[in-house]
Amino acid sequence: MTSFYEKLKTGGLITLSQLRRCARGAVHCSAGRKTLKAVRVRVSLMRGYRAAGRMNIAIAEECVPADNEALYAGEQKLTECEQK
Repeated sequence: MTSFYEKLKTGGLITLSQLRRCARGAVHCSAGRKTLKAVRVRVSLMRGYRAAGRMNIAIAEECVPADNEALYAGEQKLTECEQK
């Protein structure tokens, strides 16, 4: 099994708990700190994209009823035109 520090050096995937342990001061070399910073940025970006995804879902769910109302109104107009 690959150790946490080897993963940091090679840019491999690490878990959030490993990141927290590392953030407590386990990494002392400058290369490790730079890699840790990149991992923190990556985790922050993932959280941001997930939050944006939740907002997009909420907006889409709000728009479905309005879209259905517009479709219904359009179908009513077509029905009226066909009856004349």
